[in-house]
Amino acid sequence: MKQEELFWKTCHENNILISITQYPINLNYNEIEEKAKNNNVDFRYYFRGKKTMQKRPFDLEGRQNPEDNIKICHMANNCVQLRDGKLFTCVETAYISIFNEYFNKDLKVTDKDYIDIYKVKNKDEIFNFLNKPVPFCRYCNILGIEQELEWRKSKKEITEWI
Repeated sequence: MKQEELFWKTCHENNILISITQYPINLNYNEIEEKAKNNNVDFRYYFRGKKTMQKRPFDLEGRQNPEDNIKICHMANNCVQLRDGKLFTCVETAYISIFNEYFNKDLKVTDKDYIDIYKVKNKDEIFNFLNKPVPFCRYCNILGIEQELEWRKSKKEITEWI
């Protein structure tokens, strides 16, 4: 709701679809939806229905096999993230710095874990990057994923991540 009118105008002019998930937080989703509607911006909820979440645990020692992980990871190339001009194959790699800082950990992200969009020569270079495991995949305990967990706010405990 804090976006300036230029944001909404740009979304409308470029046929941008705003798709959000209704997380269990104090946010007026109806107000956001109305704001989009009033600005002729396409809007939808990413997910409706019974809300559950999953635990995608980390292996803090980085002992997992990236090649094996990427074969069964449903997030690989399904949730590509752009952060600070860097394209990451998943959200965990892009934002692990927040986890590291909060829990005083040191899961490493190297220059092989992303591709700098300002340095690529063509789209094929991006596609080739996205189709391979990255070193950070060694921290994902894919076989330890827990499904259908209660949809709730985080308690901000490390047990939610390992």
